[in-house]
Amino acid sequence: MKKLEILIVEGNLKEENQSFSQVGIQTHTESLKESLGNFNNEIIYDVINPSSDENLQKTTNNLEKYDGLIWGGSSLNIYNNTPEIRRQIEFMSECQKRVKNILAICWGMQVAVTAAGGEVKKANRSHIGIANQITINKDGINHSLYKNKINKFNSPAFNFDEVVKLPHNGVCLASNNINSVQSLYFDNFYKQMYNDSVEGLAPRKKIRVRNYPKNLSNIFQFETKISSIEGRHKTTKKISKEYFEKILNNGYFDSKYGLCKPQLNVIYDREYLKKEDIRITIDTNIVYNVYNCLTKKKDANVIVELKTSKNKNVDDIFEQFPFQEIRFSKYCNGIELFNKN
Repeated sequence: MKKLEILIVEGNLKEENQSFSQVGIQTHTESLKESLGNFNNEIIYDVINPSSDENLQKTTNNLEKYDGLIWGGSSLNIYNNTPEIRRQIEFMSECQKRVKNILAICWGMQVAVTAAGGEVKKANRSHIGIANQITINKDGINHSLYKNKINKFNSPAFNFDEVVKLPHNGVCLASNNINSVQSLYFDNFYKQMYNDSVEGLAPRKKIRVRNYPKNLSNIFQFETKISSIEGRHKTTKKISKEYFEKILNNGYFDSKYGLCKPQLNVIYDREYLKKEDIRITIDTNIVYNVYNCLTKKKDANVIVELKTSKNKNVDDIFEQFPFQEIRFSKYCNGIELFNKN
């Protein structure tokens, strides 16, 4: 049986790989070889670095002999458009013409997308450590790449860029979303809801309109959060854009707090995780601004919230998540940030 011949393309610059080796870290090429060796230890490898290798043309002339090509990661960013990056893009263009099977990983995908006419830009939000809740779409389910793979999964990830335009005839097989959440809080003239929350009075309310700017449907939800001695609960109802604009202009009348008008806008990124019957949300990049005011305040906090059923034993939760429990209100925190000035 013919042994597989695989071309591994090293994406990092030679100097970067030397830095890795000096501190005992594998290069991407070494890591790929080790990983593939767990499945097949009889593969014949050739390695090329398009940014610096002088024998690039010789390799280009013999691309047809390879059964496949693997193009790994790099610390480069495709939009920086340096001579070394342009050499990689040119080589990828030749590979796409002559090699039938190409696996482009991380940086390799940036190069492949750009060479094929797509576009990569700096992402608004990075994956650092783990990319959560990657969802295989209907095209991915039927693709051999995801054979026997569960529909949602997590993966190690470290990237700052994202594909914003697929090449012609390109098909996205899987992706994950980091939702952008926007909440507009209402309160009366005396900011009584804020004061009740700070003093811990019960019962008390928070009233807000929430939407998801990155969601094309961009549904508006009117939410009331009630805290009482019996516990906390939230009511949510969808509202039309026309009704939202009406209460923006005229305010909303609440039976306890009277006429309430928009006070504080909060926007942040939210990731969703799940462990057994515990739902976890992680909020980052929190930005506040007083309604109808251009000044913005950033919040460096990362907010992690756990939600589960009423029947869950609290001691079990703290055993799984041994963190200090604190009260945190984005509305109160935002008001206090602006009150400091």
